[in-house]
Amino acid sequence: MLHKDPSSTSSSKLAELAQQLERAGIEIFEVGADELRIAERVRHHMMDSAIRVRATDTGYDLRFTIAASQAEHPTSSRDELVTVIRETLGRDALARGFREVDVASTELRDPSDPSRVLDVSHGVDYGLVVDELSKLLEAIRWALELEKTLGAS
Repeated sequence: MLHKDPSSTSSSKLAELAQQLERAGIEIFEVGADELRIAERVRHHMMDSAIRVRATDTGYDLRFTIAASQAEHPTSSRDELVTVIRETLGRDALARGFREVDVASTELRDPSDPSRVLDVSHGVDYGLVVDELSKLLEAIRWALELEKTLGAS
């Protein structure tokens, strides 16, 4: 299922990559201005996307986020949660050649009252640059199988 952002114009290289991934059985969640978001089924009728890919001049840049919900870990600090992500789920990514590229926290606000924060998600982004489509497909398939949410403590 391909959802295009109407305000963006995908480059021909990105559009070509989307077609190649779909032919290989990788479902695209969204096509942005400079990246594809890979679909991950949460349930049969629900999708999410923590995996992103960009086409570069020399290959492909694949990134994904491993996150922890503050609400599920109320006694842990942001730094403690980031450390746990790095030492558990993140280790598999590093062992596969990914590198840590960013750490960020995102507030989830109440849609009916934007001044109210419902939760905060603390995430660690991992990235891998590959030069061949076959390596990209292998890395995407691996990332699709990886648990990307730190479970409740």
